Amino acid sequence: MGMSLLYGRPDLIYFLYGLSFILLAAVCGAIHDRVRQRLPWLWLGMFGVAHGANEWLDLFAFSLGDHPVFAWARLAVLTISFLCLLNFGRQGLAGQGVRLPARWFYPALAALFVGAGGWRVEGLSGAVHYALGLSGALAAAWALGLAARMMDRRHDLPLGLGAFAMVVYAASMGGDVPGTLPFPPAGSGVVPTGTALSLALLRSLCMLAMTSGIWLHYRRSGELPVPVEELSAGMGFGLRLALIASIVLGVAFVLTEFFAHAADRGIRRELSVQAETVAASIDPERVRRVRTGSAEAREREGRRLASVLQRIDAADPKLERLYLLFPEGGRSVGAIGSETAARGAGAAILQAYAEHAAALAGLFASGRSLLVGPYGEGGKDTVSAFAAVRDADTAEVLAALGLDIDGTVRRERLAAYRVVAIAITLLIAMGTLGFEVSRQRLWLSSRIAKAERRRLAEAQRLAHVGSWVYDPATDRMTWSDETSRIFGLAPDREAPRRFGEFVAMFAPEDREAVEAALREERDDAFGVEHALRVRRPDGVVRHVNFTVELLGRRGDSRPVLQGTVQDVTDQWEAGQALRQSEERLRLHVEHLPLAVIEWDLDFIVTRWNPAAEKIFGYSADQMIGRSVDALFLQEVGERVHAAWREVLAGKGNRSVNQHLTADGRRILCEWYNTPLTTPEGRVIGVASLAEDVTQRETVEAELRLAATTFETDEAIMITDADGRVLRVNAAFTRMTGYRQEDVVGKNPRLFKSGLHGAEFYREVWRSLEQTGRWQGEIWNRRRNGEVYPERKTITAVRSGSGEVTHYVAISSDISELKRTEGKIRQLAYYDSLTGLPNRSLILERLAEQMKMARLHGTYGALLFMDLDYFKTLNDSLGHHMGDRLLVQVAERLKNCMEDEEAAARLGGDEFVMLLPPVKPSASVAAGQAIVLARRVRELLSAPFSLEDHVHYVSVSIGITVFPDGVDSADDALKQADTAMYVAKNEGRDGIRFYKSAMEAVVRGRLELEKALRKALANDEFEVYYQPQMLGDGRVVGAEALIRWFHPERGAISPDQFIPVCEQNGMILRVGAIVLRRACFCLAEMNGKGLSLPKLSVNVSPRQFLRSDLMSQLEQFCLEAGISPAGLCLELTEGVLLNHTDLAVAQIERLKNLGVAFSIDDFGTGYSSLAYLKHLPLDDLKIASAFVRDLEQDSNDAVIVETIVSMARHLGLDVIAEGVETRAQVDILERYGCRRFQGNYFARPMPKDEFIRFVAERQRSG
Repeated sequence: MGMSLLYGRPDLIYFLYGLSFILLAAVCGAIHDRVRQRLPWLWLGMFGVAHGANEWLDLFAFSLGDHPVFAWARLAVLTISFLCLLNFGRQGLAGQGVRLPARWFYPALAALFVGAGGWRVEGLSGAVHYALGLSGALAAAWALGLAARMMDRRHDLPLGLGAFAMVVYAASMGGDVPGTLPFPPAGSGVVPTGTALSLALLRSLCMLAMTSGIWLHYRRSGELPVPVEELSAGMGFGLRLALIASIVLGVAFVLTEFFAHAADRGIRRELSVQAETVAASIDPERVRRVRTGSAEAREREGRRLASVLQRIDAADPKLERLYLLFPEGGRSVGAIGSETAARGAGAAILQAYAEHAAALAGLFASGRSLLVGPYGEGGKDTVSAFAAVRDADTAEVLAALGLDIDGTVRRERLAAYRVVAIAITLLIAMGTLGFEVSRQRLWLSSRIAKAERRRLAEAQRLAHVGSWVYDPATDRMTWSDETSRIFGLAPDREAPRRFGEFVAMFAPEDREAVEAALREERDDAFGVEHALRVRRPDGVVRHVNFTVELLGRRGDSRPVLQGTVQDVTDQWEAGQALRQSEERLRLHVEHLPLAVIEWDLDFIVTRWNPAAEKIFGYSADQMIGRSVDALFLQEVGERVHAAWREVLAGKGNRSVNQHLTADGRRILCEWYNTPLTTPEGRVIGVASLAEDVTQRETVEAELRLAATTFETDEAIMITDADGRVLRVNAAFTRMTGYRQEDVVGKNPRLFKSGLHGAEFYREVWRSLEQTGRWQGEIWNRRRNGEVYPERKTITAVRSGSGEVTHYVAISSDISELKRTEGKIRQLAYYDSLTGLPNRSLILERLAEQMKMARLHGTYGALLFMDLDYFKTLNDSLGHHMGDRLLVQVAERLKNCMEDEEAAARLGGDEFVMLLPPVKPSASVAAGQAIVLARRVRELLSAPFSLEDHVHYVSVSIGITVFPDGVDSADDALKQADTAMYVAKNEGRDGIRFYKSAMEAVVRGRLELEKALRKALANDEFEVYYQPQMLGDGRVVGAEALIRWFHPERGAISPDQFIPVCEQNGMILRVGAIVLRRACFCLAEMNGKGLSLPKLSVNVSPRQFLRSDLMSQLEQFCLEAGISPAGLCLELTEGVLLNHTDLAVAQIERLKNLGVAFSIDDFGTGYSSLAYLKHLPLDDLKIASAFVRDLEQDSNDAVIVETIVSMARHLGLDVIAEGVETRAQVDILERYGCRRFQGNYFARPMPKDEFIRFVAERQRSG
């Protein structure tokens, strides 16, 4: 029954279904390697091959039964096919800019795989079908749809058809039943449903539509650049594969059915023989007694027969049942079987008789064996064999022996035979496919070889290179078509050439070289290129390059040679033409009247023609290899090098330069410079043409002068020999206001300004008569009466005989120039703030006066002045107040001398005054200088009004006398500066003359400044503390004192470095160090429970008057964690006198913080007791200068007594400083002074020692 199904309509549909996939694979394989493709067609082709194979595997499975091997094979192929489809979709999307992120795509695919396997009853097969197949089909449809889009919002219909077909294929996936066969197994008797067949037919149509769409797309869009031969071969190969697959499938069906029928006949024969053998072993007498005996006999014999059947059945495991059927009369049948012990039992046996009654009736009638089946229900497949049990004497058929076997045994035998058939078919398929693939590869190889030969021949033709191979052992030579063309022969690839024929093609004079090259067997002789000539049969001579290479060696070690012949006639002729052209060019260059000069990147001359030798006077031997700089004047070297760099950058230029010839003449040459480049464009040098244009430039200059005389911006006037005006230009009219008609015929005296005397004009005429030219500045008058300056040049024009015929006057208005010169002089020589001469002007005047002093033997003096404490004013009131002060100082200095320009400002607060050298001796000049210096001090001592402030100034003055001991103006200035420094260093507000010993002082000061900066950087300063005590030894305060311990010079006194710090501004950093460390010392004492009522800190004027002192003090106190009330700031009287208003304001701000104030060294300055009543002071410190001689000097005693009395009446405390003896303590106590500071009580000590000192005193107290 199953055989009829195998070649029916369902098989054909599924065969075509698989074939449609194979056709798709063939088309995709034909186009997959095209360079302009946007989709990975190879993956789609692999999908077609794998899926077609899967469908045909189904057909095999239908024929063989659903064997597990085929089930797993179909699942593997199905998985591979869907993976190829999925990869086609992903790569197709990626190629068009749509990327499926791996971070969610693969997890989603895995989830779908697991979900489909669990939800569908088909398990793994269902998971593959839905997770891979459905997703792959959708991705492929998406990729095809995107690829169908074209420009201008149009779509490619064939490719769109393919996308639609893939969509339909994806939709059909949902209607399939994965994991089951497309139609029931062979022999099932079940006909496939219409839905299954419709799905197979629909998918076949989808694949065919997709194949057609893809093919039409590539044919229409021009994206199939495949030669017709290759295209037909590719399609033919694909179609042959499909045809071979079809034939193989048909052969497989025929062979499997043939082998199946053979196996079936064998099984039937075996069953018949077995049934007859068993029937012969049954005792006929017992059967007869069962049929005809008594009931008791029947029952006994039946049991015996059943026992026999059971033994036979048990001996053969393949038997399913063994039984006897015998008629009992009419149509009834009795049965004895191996499964029953009683007659008539066994429903299955009786059912077998019922199904095969007609056949069994024939057996009882004829006695022939019978085979029926397979048959059965519920999946049971049974085959039955029947044989007659005969009476030995009468041959009567007494019973029929029935033998049943399971159909599985038959199916396994059929499957084994069919596997053999399939194996044979596969061997045939493999052989056929191998032959076809080999044939295709051979065809491709031949195509490649042909293409390579064509490309080689084309390359040889284009390069004019022929090849040859020579075997000396056989004296045979083969050569290429291009070699034949070079020799002038018709190409002949068939017959090999002889060695002699090859050599005969060369010119007679070159044949010996060819033979030597071919006969030479040394390795170093190979690869050498020979320039030879070929003489063609028509007599034409061609020039060739001939090479020989070793191709290999034969078994007898004799070489096999190969080589090339390149036709270089065109290159040789071009080279000849080039050489001739170069020779002609050389001749032109040699005879060219222009200098031809070439030089390399290092400016070394490499070419020098005769014209260059004639122009410059240097021979080629002198210049080649020499730098071209030798031709140019030194003053134009930089400009010339700039022009050369421009040329070396690849840009030509032109220039005109002056040169000095070999014989010393100056000439003017015009240069045309061009870069020398390689064929690749790299600059390797410069080529120049140079022409001597000296004479031409002179003539052109004269022509230009004549042509542009009256077009210049300068005023021109031409007169005759008598001075009458003949002509003027437009510039003359613009400058003077006179038109040409106003002045023609008149004398130039019309323009006189009256500022020049007769002697001036006589000098003008004298110069014109003697030299023919006058040039200078003159003041003339315009038509409107304005007097203006002119720069005028008057030239006398003479005839050939030397007589004056005309005068030409060229004038330019220099009014603006004069004004500009005045402004420039003012800026260059005068201070912009004060209007005084600056350093440049005073140095010029000083140099001039020193020169006059040496000439006349007279003496002068130079005063160098520096304002004291000027930086303090700038820091406190600001730079604008400092500028106001400098302006007022300058006004007072101007009033000191008759010559206002004798005073100058050098910069900052430094001024100088110059006494002219009119004195007969140095002492007289020094006396005048000291008088002037005292007058300056007197003038500057008067108060200065600065807006709301009154300021007092002192000045330090240094004086030097010149010219003795002074070499230059700078030296005089340095000497005066040195003297001023000494005056400032000795206490300020002083006058000092320069002495040579002062230089050592200045050097020491500079060294000290350098050491101070290093000390600040290296933290070399320390703060010592000297207690302030009562007479009974109690500590009531202390003073913080700065100490400097130099690593090499040891301890340096504050009297040495404090003044220097005040002058250079370092006092601010030093003062901050003392103040900060004092705060932390108080904090440490407070932390140890020690009490110190006051800690005094000296504050310099600059530090005190700074606006940020208060914030600085608050910051230090905050960092240390103390109250400002524990500090007392000591000030000098100078600060309070010179800056009273500022001092009062600053003291009041700091008093609000709780800070106390004390006047240090009271009585030593220019004291004005009036300020005491205005200042909120706390203490007065009696200077140690009064205390030192208190026992011997009654004046000091009176001063001390007065200070103490005054302080008591003003409510101020008094501290005596510098107390050294007990006697001094007694005197001071007698006057009423109770607080003392000095070495008698305690010397200044470091912080830790000081804290221990205070602690001991407070414990003992």
